[in-house]
Amino acid sequence: MQRGLGGFPHERLHQDRVLTPWRLGLWRLCLSYQLSAISYQLSAISYQLSAIIYQLMG
Repeated sequence: MQRGLGGFPHERLHQDRVLTPWRLGLWRLCLSYQLSAISYQLSAISYQLSAIIYQLMG
């Protein structure tokens, strides 16, 4: 059964979707950026903890 817009309903369903950054594959870039930021923050925390331990020990 076809709709008035042409094509089968299942085909129209996929055509009606809006392209978002997630669907364009930009989610990988966003995830990579977020993981990089988290890694940087963990590195800063590690440095601060090392400084605290150094002060406590010596």
